[in-house]
Amino acid sequence: MKALATVIQVLCILVGFSISQGNAVRADEDDLLYRDLAPLRYDVKLQLHWERSVRRTEQQKDALTKQLRQHLQASVSGSWKFEIQQQGPLPQADLATLRNWDGPLSQQLGTKTFLITIESRNGETVLGVREGDHTTRQWGHVYHGTIQHDRYLATMLHRLIGQAFQPLYRITQIERTQIEMIALAGEWTLPESLFSCFRPHGLARPALIYRNRDNEIQEIQMLPLTYLSLESRERGRISARLISAFPAPLGSGRSKRVEIWGLGGNPAPQSTSVKLVLQTDPSQVLMGHRVVVQPKRYLKDEAAGEPVELLSDRLGIVQISAIDEQQLVWLYVWSGEALLARVPFVPGWSDRESLSLPDDAERLRVEGELERLRAELIADVSRRAISRIRVLQAASTKDEDQVSRRLAAHNDLPGRAFYLSKLSLIETIGVREAEAARNRAAVARIKRSCSEMKTVINRFLNPDRDVELREEAQSLLKLP
Repeated sequence: MKALATVIQVLCILVGFSISQGNAVRADEDDLLYRDLAPLRYDVKLQLHWERSVRRTEQQKDALTKQLRQHLQASVSGSWKFEIQQQGPLPQADLATLRNWDGPLSQQLGTKTFLITIESRNGETVLGVREGDHTTRQWGHVYHGTIQHDRYLATMLHRLIGQAFQPLYRITQIERTQIEMIALAGEWTLPESLFSCFRPHGLARPALIYRNRDNEIQEIQMLPLTYLSLESRERGRISARLISAFPAPLGSGRSKRVEIWGLGGNPAPQSTSVKLVLQTDPSQVLMGHRVVVQPKRYLKDEAAGEPVELLSDRLGIVQISAIDEQQLVWLYVWSGEALLARVPFVPGWSDRESLSLPDDAERLRVEGELERLRAELIADVSRRAISRIRVLQAASTKDEDQVSRRLAAHNDLPGRAFYLSKLSLIETIGVREAEAARNRAAVARIKRSCSEMKTVINRFLNPDRDVELREEAQSLLKLP
């Protein structure tokens, strides 16, 4: 027994040591990541594209480069290692080309490429800036502005670059909706919040980077309808809260072959065109669907303003705009009285988005059949009410033969068993089709609607009323 106790003690010590070592390794990994990422600097290339109609000498272009460098150095301190180039990959220096550009981005940690267009339009100079993040291989939104005079050129470009800048975060801990991240270049203290890794009430989008056994990147996935709300900062460590249309979209966050990053940004003050499409067939658009925009950050919050109701057009498109200062809103998409989706959304983070919705056709078909059944029920309930009056009139005149004939005709009218049988057939077919389409929401709605209809049938076609009618007629016949 003593020997057994000794073995158990040794095992406990070993297990305890192993567990504590496991936690220490995870903590050490976070510390190593912090030491690698937080002091790191962004490697930034800014590429200027001048439209041919912009008449500027090389000296003027060099002067702009110098002014822009001074502005950036004052804002980013040492957190950026940047260079400004007077050329880039764009074939034309205009906003349309900039928006449609999807050139490749080589996967390099902390590297940023800013494409800048300078064009003349109606006597004004139009500037456009778009950032490409090499870590997640994502091109950001186009930010643009207009100036009247060259003396504002460097200042405007500086502001647009700050708006287009997308801070990068490595997600290290996930506890349900509480997220801990390490900000790349987070150890640097910057004088201007526009270029900071932490912006009050800022947002970020998560990206999953999948690697193979050779540590090569296989896939990079930006999670849709999922956001990180920045809450607090302690040096280079950022605490955030997860907001998503999906349960546990990030998983546990503990996989050697999957890196989870956050890509921050500033949503542009403009609307986003959202196309409503069918989940099972994205080529099929959903027109005439009601979309309610609720201005709030978290699902359980009260709306920060009045909701906005929209209707998808014949192309299935609605224009979603931010409401007041609320960057993030919630979209409630309805098909009739059925709620198809309830998702968070940030207008202005992209020009166009699509929202996949479950197929509600089967539920609508069932609702149509229930409406027809309800109309038949109303007509038969009215007929039964008239028939009841006729039976009692005959009984009041003591005409037994007439009472018997009218009671027989009354009993021949469709009753509860007839309607429950039709309802059962409607529900069975509807549920089967919805289950075949793997639409659990439609299955639940069909069952709920049929249950409500069953309650109505039982209420208005109660067999006890027919028994009461016969008893009342017999009582009238027996009266002197």
